Amino acid sequence: GVRPTAVSLVIVASACGEAKAWRHAVEAAAWMFAAGSSMDLPGCNALASACGASGQWRQSLSVLELVRLLSLEPDLISLNGAVAASSTAKVWRAALTLAREAQQRSLRADVVTYSSALSACDSRQQWERALQVYKSLLGAGVTPGTLTGNSLISAFGRASRWESALSSVAAFDGAEPERAEAFAADEISYNAAISACEKAGVWRVALQLLGSMRRSRLTPDEMSYNAAISSCEDGEQWELALQLLSEMRLQGLVPDEISHNAAIVACARGSETRLALDVLSEMELRRLKADVISYTSLLSACKTRHWRQGLRVLRLMSQAAVLPNMITYGSAVSASVSGLQHRGVVELLSE
Repeated sequence: GVRPTAVSLVIVASACGEAKAWRHAVEAAAWMFAAGSSMDLPGCNALASACGASGQWRQSLSVLELVRLLSLEPDLISLNGAVAASSTAKVWRAALTLAREAQQRSLRADVVTYSSALSACDSRQQWERALQVYKSLLGAGVTPGTLTGNSLISAFGRASRWESALSSVAAFDGAEPERAEAFAADEISYNAAISACEKAGVWRVALQLLGSMRRSRLTPDEMSYNAAISSCEDGEQWELALQLLSEMRLQGLVPDEISHNAAIVACARGSETRLALDVLSEMELRRLKADVISYTSLLSACKTRHWRQGLRVLRLMSQAAVLPNMITYGSAVSASVSGLQHRGVVELLSE
């Protein structure tokens, strides 16, 4: 029969990687061994990439171990493939270990190595490790690209470290002209920073970043506005939340459930119950669904003089088939005590 060659494995494994068919790539490698053919480094790399592309990070690491057993010397392609696979699977320890191995082998890790390692840290909220990886990148003389910077900003954002996220965006925009392309902050950079501000409840900074996007000739998208509107919740900035909601439409964007729910919460926390109900009605017209947080915030805003609106909120919640949580029950009981409407509230909550 036809005897498979190392080149044929590269071709087959590469095709399997594109098709996310890692098992077929492994079967092809097993067939090679059974046929007495030897595997070379390009074949192993293609096999590891096929496993990594399918999210099979353990198999990708196993191939790297196979490289060593075959007395082959892993190259940067081998290690980058394993780092990328570990990053995709959110296994940050393995990703960082492999990145260090690349340095120890004097393989001169590149921006791909560091970007993958940063992405793994980002997914696990390991912002301190992400910062260490970024510093290692700079220390190795590697020029960070926008993707690398965005991974760092996202890591800060997930940890609610808005000051660090903001500093990173500012550093990107203030880069030297000859390195501007490598450092240029994009929509993803700003969205991650605005999201960090939203988590920390610093609405002023979030809105400043939204303005900075426009000055940088970047176009805010739904994610930008949603994070900015959400940042207005804790600050009870209902006027700004409604303004941003209106601005979205003027910019040709379509507000979604997140946009409306955030505006409802901002209005409710600002005791603007009627305006919050208006936004809720608008959601119904647009066939969007309010969440339990929106309804609960509305109930909390229904003080003594708004108990009838509180009953209306409960009816709407029941009709929308939104299940109440313990906070909802507490808010409903509080409203019923204020308005002396215990029976109506109990009946609605028991539906």
